[in-house]
Amino acid sequence: MLAINWNIFSFIFIPLAVILSAVGLWFLAFNVCTKVSTILLFRNERSFGRIININHEQHFVRTVKGDSVDLWWLPHPHATDVVLYLHGNSGRLPHFFQSFCKDYNVLAPSYPGYGLSEGSPSEENIYETAKLAYQWLIDKGFQENQIIIWGHSLGGVPAVYLASKHPDRKKLVVVNSFDSVRNVCRLKHGFIAPFFIRDRFRAIDHAKNVEGKVVHFCYSRDKTVPFASCKLLYDNYKTQNKKLLEIDGPCHEYFDVEATLKD
Repeated sequence: MLAINWNIFSFIFIPLAVILSAVGLWFLAFNVCTKVSTILLFRNERSFGRIININHEQHFVRTVKGDSVDLWWLPHPHATDVVLYLHGNSGRLPHFFQSFCKDYNVLAPSYPGYGLSEGSPSEENIYETAKLAYQWLIDKGFQENQIIIWGHSLGGVPAVYLASKHPDRKKLVVVNSFDSVRNVCRLKHGFIAPFFIRDRFRAIDHAKNVEGKVVHFCYSRDKTVPFASCKLLYDNYKTQNKKLLEIDGPCHEYFDVEATLKD
């Protein structure tokens, strides 16, 4: 009887234990990888950088959780339009501002966890930051048709999201952004990598609701965001009032910012 029971145990429970252990290890690896991917996604290298030779005002707004969000406001003495700059995962890039400020007022929020903003970065928090910044401009007296939503890289996602809610904005400008984080991983690292990434920042879903003017820039040899991902985002804008500028170059952060603002 004991031998028979042991045989049954060996036949059923040992394989089951192996399967459960394998599943447990998979979930452990998945959780570790997703946490690491979050750290890599929200790296913050330059958000503390000073804006050289340009004076800016420091303002703050509060999220629904009560966290303080840091805004850089750079008014222009004669400009009527304003650029709402939504930064990438490296934070606000100081060298962009000299180009923005030549002809425009500029508002540059810093996502939670970046700059002086409290809290931790997440997709939800980044969308809320974009909405708060847009409302700050409305409260300041700007009309929607004076607001240019300008998003770079990761910042293209909240920019597209915001544009989907505000068809009457002046225009949406997106530079070197992507359709989704998971697709970027697939294109850069193969079909296995996306399984370890939560399917977040699906700008492609928001693009399907974007109306109004869109100007979209893709660098053909960008080593950070694959061209195919950037182009796929463009293809999914609902609006027909859109323009794609394919630029032959590898640059992700250093490009002609002024050219992105021309009609």
